[in-house]
Amino acid sequence: MARIDRDVWFFLIEARVTSHSERGLPSGSRTLVQCFVPGHRLEDCLAELDAYLPSQHLSRIDTLRAIRFDANADEEEYPGDFFRRPLEAAASRNQCVLGIFVTADGVSSTREDVH
Repeated sequence: MARIDRDVWFFLIEARVTSHSERGLPSGSRTLVQCFVPGHRLEDCLAELDAYLPSQHLSRIDTLRAIRFDANADEEEYPGDFFRRPLEAAASRNQCVLGIFVTADGVSSTREDVH
């Protein structure tokens, strides 16, 4: 179980890799990415995400899912550390955090900087 100190939006997006990335994804490839963005308004968080993604060599193609986790909600149970850790990191750091990547060949990876 976890409790966050600010609202965080979870987005599952389809993204295009814009240049060769540190994750080893080839330029021009597509990937699904879990994104965690602190904030309350959907429109503001999508704009913040779109501004952040180029720094990660990504461009959003489509948003497949959007769920807001409310800081005032009772403690929630999340599917596992792969979800809870980046959610809590986004809330505590007040910045966008990327979670799991799923590529077309079925390989997934996570950022190691999420603690």
